[in-house]
Order: sequence, then C-alpha cells, then structure tokens
Amino acid sequence: MNLRLVILKAKQRADGSNKIRIAVSHNSTTRYIPTRFIVDGEKNLRNGVVVNMANAAYINQQLRTELNKIYTIFDSLEDRDAYTCSQLIKVIKHKMTKGTIRTVEEIDFEMLRVKQHSWSEGTIRLHNDGIKRFIEYAGKNFILS
Repeated sequence: MNLRLVILKAKQRADGSNKIRIAVSHNSTTRYIPTRFIVDGEKNLRNGVVVNMANAAYINQQLRTELNKIYTIFDSLEDRDAYTCSQLIKVIKHKMTKGTIRTVEEIDFEMLRVKQHSWSEGTIRLHNDGIKRFIEYAGKNFILS
C-alpha cells in the first residue's frame, strides 16, 4: 500500500478551492480518502506538503498524523493482499471512525448476553452449534463490519 496527498482537479469546489485527499494505492488500484483540509489550489500542495498558507505547519502536522494512523491500521491487518483497494478503504475508514472492527466471536458473545433470557435452551444450543461451525469454517478472527 502506498499513500500520498493529492488534489483532484475534477473535484474542484465551486469557489475554486480544493479538498486535500489521501490517495491509497493497493493491488494496482487507487482510491481516495477526503480530508477536512481545503487549499486554494494546486500551488498550495507541493510534493505532498502544504505550502504558502498561514496555517501550513498545522495542516502538515495533522495530515502526517492521519497518514501514520492509516499505516498503523494497515500494518495491523492480516491477509492485506486479499483486500481490494475499495475494501481496504472501508476497513481503514471504519477503524478510524469506529475504533476497532469486531470479530464474529465478539458479536456472538454480545448477542447471547442480550438474548439468553428470551431464548430457550434448545435455541441457544442450536445457535452455539451454528456459530461453532461457522468459526471452524471462517476462522476465529473473521471480522464483520
């Protein structure tokens, strides 16, 4: 995975300014994550660094922090090459906004805690058997979003 800061001419705002985006290149595909930072034009972004603005140092620091977070999330993923670029973007956005991605086991544990009083013992047993088989098939760390 490669990251770089870019401005897309096709996505220019009505007032002529541009939003800085993070270009994520993975498996020969590139997708973009918009940031909250806006610059007047291409003259304000050179080689991935914001220049010629009063708050350029602050913006560069914040963008560098965001890039580091993305790299950390990417490094924590297993089977990185199995993701398409679009899927990778979804996982990254989810982890950045929601915290962590939950596994099937975690979601199952939470659901059983809520439902154990309303389900019969037979239903709970069937549910546990189904989850056990699914985890055997998909793996213990299968993630859901």
